Parts: sequence; C-alpha cells; structure tokens
Amino acid sequence: MSEKRKVYWAPLESNPESMNKVNEFRKELFIKNKEKLSGIENKRKTYLIKQTIGNACGTIAIIHSLANNLNKIELDNGVFKKFIEETIDENPERRGELLEGNSEFANIHTRTASSGQSEQIAADDDTVDLHFVSFIIDENNNLVELDGSLKGEEGEHNGMIVHRKLADGESLISSAAKVIIDYINVDPETDRFSVMSLGPI
Repeated sequence: MSEKRKVYWAPLESNPESMNKVNEFRKELFIKNKEKLSGIENKRKTYLIKQTIGNACGTIAIIHSLANNLNKIELDNGVFKKFIEETIDENPERRGELLEGNSEFANIHTRTASSGQSEQIAADDDTVDLHFVSFIIDENNNLVELDGSLKGEEGEHNGMIVHRKLADGESLISSAAKVIIDYINVDPETDRFSVMSLGPI
C-alpha cells in the first residue's frame, strides 16, 4: 500500500489587506455582534483542528478564532459556518482530514495567498518556517494558544497551550500581548513577528 502524500497549500502572507480582498473573508470573518448568534450550538468546549496540510496554519488559525467565539459572534451562511457546523462534534484529527478534503477552503486559501504583496512561495516549498497561531479565552476563562501542529511530550497531537486564568477585567488582547512579548524577548532582534486581530470593518 502506498504512503499517503502530504497535501500542501501556498503559505498566507500575514497581511490583513490581502485577507480583506477575498470576498469570503470580508463576508464572514469581520462579523457584527448581534442578539441572534451563529445558529451553531455552542457547547463551549475548545474547538481544535489538527493541521495535516502544509502551510494551512493561517486558515486554521482563523477557523480556531471563529469556532471558539460562537457565543459572541454571528457567522453569515458560507464556507466557514458550514465547515464549523459539520465538524463541531468531530475530534481534532477528523476535522483536519475534513479540511484537507474541502475544495472550497483550498480555493479561498489559494486566492488569499496569491493576493498578498510578497512574492508567492510555492505550495510544496517545505522550507517555510513561519507560522500562524491563535489566542482565545476558553470556557474556563483561561488564555489559550491554539496551534494545529503542536505535539505533546509523547508526540501525540495536543494543539493547545493553556497559559493562565484571566484576572477580573483582563481582556484577551492585554493577556495575549504579554505572552507575545515574552516570545519576542527570546530573540528581540528578530523582525519575524506579526499580530492581527479579527474584528468588524
């Protein structure tokens, strides 16, 4: 039996402008708060995808951010809402498999990757060493970093780092900023960090 060939997508540029150019991102990601929320049953258990696709970390970070905020946002009908609805009860490994076979997401990702300012890197270029993660506040008021490629000590898929419980009045932005600053301080001369937030436009 032949070994399954790894799927690669072109890497995304960390650039809000390029994401805003793609209609599916404009339509679904920059969401208005409304009384009627997404319509997806929100079980408030952390939603996580195992990354099986090379360079898909940007799209996965966006899905993580949306799927873990269904108590605060409304998703328009479209590929993001449909995927989250279809995978809400699946485990992280199965979600990764379903994303890998989702041609709608592959097309959106490709269009976004090709709309940036940087020279586009080939999808199967395995030398890319930059990565997207997302930060959320979980159902227990913990600051959690989600990373679909993260492995635990035994090599099993883990995908999350629970940093700490938030203090009263502490926000996602202020608490995540402290973690990001700690990461930057490991190599303060680097220019390889970038931060984006999802919000209404």
